Amino acid sequence: MSAASFAACVLTTSLAAAPGAPRPSGATPPPAYEIVDLGDFGGELANAHSINDAGQVVGTAEDPELDTLPFLWRDGTLTDLGTLRPDREHGHGIAYSISANGQVAGYSMAPSPNGIGTLAHAFFWSEQDGMVDVDPRPGTIISSYAWGVNSAGQVVGQILGQDGGPFLWTREGGVTMLRLPDAPVGYGGMAEDISETGLVCGEQYNANFDYVGWVYDSATGEMRELGHIGKPMSEARSINNAGQVVGSSTRENNQQRPVLWLDDGVIVDLGFLSVPNFSQGVAEGVNDQLWVVGEDSYDGNGVPTKGWLWIDGSKHELRTLVADAAERDRWDELTAPLDINNRGEIVGIGIREGVPGRAFLMRPLPADAIFADGFD
Repeated sequence: MSAASFAACVLTTSLAAAPGAPRPSGATPPPAYEIVDLGDFGGELANAHSINDAGQVVGTAEDPELDTLPFLWRDGTLTDLGTLRPDREHGHGIAYSISANGQVAGYSMAPSPNGIGTLAHAFFWSEQDGMVDVDPRPGTIISSYAWGVNSAGQVVGQILGQDGGPFLWTREGGVTMLRLPDAPVGYGGMAEDISETGLVCGEQYNANFDYVGWVYDSATGEMRELGHIGKPMSEARSINNAGQVVGSSTRENNQQRPVLWLDDGVIVDLGFLSVPNFSQGVAEGVNDQLWVVGEDSYDGNGVPTKGWLWIDGSKHELRTLVADAAERDRWDELTAPLDINNRGEIVGIGIREGVPGRAFLMRPLPADAIFADGFD
């Protein structure tokens, strides 16, 4: 489908069911959840960024020296994935994405080629090979970041610098720069996510110098601009295996609104939580059942934020879905849910007992436990 035919038909209410990929229908109540603090490496802060369908989580956590280290959490164990600095001194890295088969992408500080200081380098990690320096611009003093990975080992991210922008990397094929037709060179942008089916989403400036979301098909090489609901300004944060995308689009009044782009060109405005003065938001993650997570905030500085789960046209404040009342009270706020898998498990960042950044995992409870442990 061309960008011209991908017209913006905007809906703010639930949609009738249609053949093919799932569509919002207004029929599914949210589950009750348990919540788990994923821990740290001896420091105070931790963030969880991505979860696969096996329940494996990646993110970053502080050590006692306050270095932030990329982690893999599985079966209750937090594993340090290491960094690209051989000496590990002042190590810093973040794991941003995990594929269905447990491969990881992110970035780590690495020695600069000129011997002075360090640079951020995108990395690919697997159980077999450990951490591999993607380094899309070998020998240059240019930083890079990896934001997404799939089971085929395709890594997507962002290269900084004059000739930078969104990229796709594989070990066999190296780096492919992703650019909208006639887009200006040197104006940045990034590839934010890649599905198991090889579909990529991200944003960059188009030929009109509008910063817009797009989708790229790695199998065909086709790249198309997503529609918008007001100003030609949007971000594409996450894509599922059917090619449905979530992110944000900006209205004429400068409200950044969380949206869902369906595969037929319809844009669903996900609205805001019923909180006074909340007028900014972004959708961060979507699964194959079209369950969406994201956060809303006040206009202006965007603080504080509240995380939410959107199912079939209804939006639910995330913290209210935690079933155990005592555990719910320990979490002052669930500020940024960043990913959701096909089991409905959610990961992100919250404020717990006054600590402003703790990594959380939320898991749906069995149906017969929905009203247990003080859930209301």
